[in-house]
Amino acid sequence: MSSHVMHANIIGHFKEIPDGHLHTAIYKSLDRRLQRTVSISKMDDYIFEKMKFYHPFWISTMQVTYDRGLLLPFKIETVYAFVDAVSGYRDRLPKAWPVSEDTFGNVPVVDRVIETKEAARPYFIDLQNRWSRSYVGERPKYEHLSLELAYMPMWMISLRFQTEHVSVIINGMTGVGEEELAARWAGEEWHRL
Repeated sequence: MSSHVMHANIIGHFKEIPDGHLHTAIYKSLDRRLQRTVSISKMDDYIFEKMKFYHPFWISTMQVTYDRGLLLPFKIETVYAFVDAVSGYRDRLPKAWPVSEDTFGNVPVVDRVIETKEAARPYFIDLQNRWSRSYVGERPKYEHLSLELAYMPMWMISLRFQTEHVSVIINGMTGVGEEELAARWAGEEWHRL
């Protein structure tokens, strides 16, 4: 992690998550074995470190044009997608993420593996190909309206139980655990196109 970038696009804003909500999010992120031995009301006793950080994502807004045959008119739709700039994981977004320009301050920033727009484009093309396979009829046409790098605020919370140390990643906007996303950061699976 580094903090060399001063101004950048930030997805949403860090929310100070109320303890009750944070404790519930941490509890839900734990595996079943630990959930049986941990009490939500005593979660403060287990937390020994909370760290804010920013994680990079490439975000695209695309216009998709569907040719629906001779009798039906064209359908035009705006879709939003993201590529995790560390793991390469990519998917569609249900709606646009709120993005604003801001400064990082003293909060660490995760170094990205997918450095440039040109390096991110093949990941979006792969995602478009996946979407096109599920469409019956002529392949839809995609036009990128925007492609930008933005950083999502996250929390890493380290917990200490009797003999175990566990780290949990919490989304800094929503307060929801991001264990699936974090599990992909060390792998190479999503970098295959």
